[in-house]
Amino acid sequence: MRILRGVRVATDQGVQPASVHIEDGRVLAVAAYDEVPRLAQPEELGKSVLMAGLVAGAARSSDTLEAALAGITTLLVGEDREPSFVDEFVYLGRHGLEHGAKDELVHRAEDELQHGAKDEHGLAQRLSIEWSRGRQANESIENLAVRLCLQPAKRAGIHDRKGRIAVGCDADFVIWNPELTVVGGTAPPFGPPNLSLNGPLYGAIRQTILRGRTICKEGQLIGAAFGTRLVPR
Repeated sequence: MRILRGVRVATDQGVQPASVHIEDGRVLAVAAYDEVPRLAQPEELGKSVLMAGLVAGAARSSDTLEAALAGITTLLVGEDREPSFVDEFVYLGRHGLEHGAKDELVHRAEDELQHGAKDEHGLAQRLSIEWSRGRQANESIENLAVRLCLQPAKRAGIHDRKGRIAVGCDADFVIWNPELTVVGGTAPPFGPPNLSLNGPLYGAIRQTILRGRTICKEGQLIGAAFGTRLVPR
C-alpha cells in the first residue's frame, strides 16, 4: 500500500489535511491526516497540494508525454494511438461525450483536428497557466480542481474513476506547489483583458501519479509508458 499525506488535499469535501491510501492503482481510503496504519510510512507532501490528475483534450500524438509532465493523467483524444504515457478516452467517431456536452478543452482539440491549428502553448504549462489566471482572479484551489479535473471527467462520463480523489477512483494525482514559480515559465499575454497574463507562472509541479505509480518527478519522466484506452461503462 502507498499512502500520501498532506495538509492540502483536494477531496470531494474540499481542500483539507488528509491521508490518501492507494492499493492496486485505486484509492482505497481518504482518511484523516493522522489515520494511517501502525508502522506505515506515509509520503509526506508538506505544503504541496495533492489534487486529482487533470483531464484535458488533445489532438497531437506528441501530447501524451507533454501531458504527463504537466500533471495531466487523462486525455480526451480524437484517435487511438499507442504507446501513451497517460490514460486516454477516445471521444471522436467512437463515443460521444455525456449528453453531447463538450468541454472547452475538447473544443480546442477538435479545432486542431479539423483545421490543423497549432496551440503554441500546448499542454506543457496547462496547470500553471490556469492557476496563474485563477490566482489573479482570487480563484480557490478547490474550484480549480473542479474546473480542470472533475468537470471535464463528468462531461466525458468517466467521473466514476477520473477527476476526483475519492474511494474507488483511479489513483491519478498531481502534486504541485501553488506558491512556487515555474522555472523558465513565462505567462503568455492572451485571454480576456481582465485575465490576460504577462509575467512569471505560478504552480510548480512536483509529481504526476498515474494509477498509483509516479510517472514524472521534478520534470523528469520515470519508467515506460503504460497508459490505457478508457471504455465508457
